[in-house]
Amino acid sequence: MDKLAKLMQDIGILWEKYRLMYLNGMLNTLGLALAATAIGCIIGLLCGILNTIPCAKNDPLPKRILLKILRVIIRIYVEVFRGTPMMLQAVFIFYALPYFTDNALRFDNIWAASILIVSINTGAYMAESVRGGIISIDPGQTEGAKAIGMTHFQTMTSVILPQAIRNILPQIGNNYIINVRTPPLCSSSALRSSSPRTAISSASTINISRPPSLKWQAIWP
Repeated sequence: MDKLAKLMQDIGILWEKYRLMYLNGMLNTLGLALAATAIGCIIGLLCGILNTIPCAKNDPLPKRILLKILRVIIRIYVEVFRGTPMMLQAVFIFYALPYFTDNALRFDNIWAASILIVSINTGAYMAESVRGGIISIDPGQTEGAKAIGMTHFQTMTSVILPQAIRNILPQIGNNYIINVRTPPLCSSSALRSSSPRTAISSASTINISRPPSLKWQAIWP
């Protein structure tokens, strides 16, 4: 009990001294996660729709070639960003791109770089979720829509996508939770999110064991 009381006392002292820092880190974390999830959903929705456009043998040759190229590009994007650690992606985009492009692709705004990194990673996962959601819809509904004269665009927007989006809503929520835990990775490129704030308070108080208890695990890592 004495140790618990001492711990709570230390937490109170740290919170009184650094509460603005922690609250700012919390807002940065939640804001980045929300923005990146929204942008990632848009990227995933576009990739998922393009990946499920029907391509028949009697379609014009340019259309078939274009669709095959698009599917190859989307597949490479999905496999690369789902198959590599986000830390590696962050380091490559923030440090390697300016180096290889002679600073032509340099991110002076750390928020822009962080949102881009998390968004494209989320988009890769959402692309497969959207594709799976579209495929999960009964093919009879597509055939029925075509039978009454609806175009592919009308079928997707009025029949398929509303049901597919309902099916993937849990995955969108899951991605948001994952992204709430992601911003500390962006601390490698100096984003002032919650974990770096904790590190700052730990360094200033020379107390490594107790400040992490203020991370509020239910809100940010």
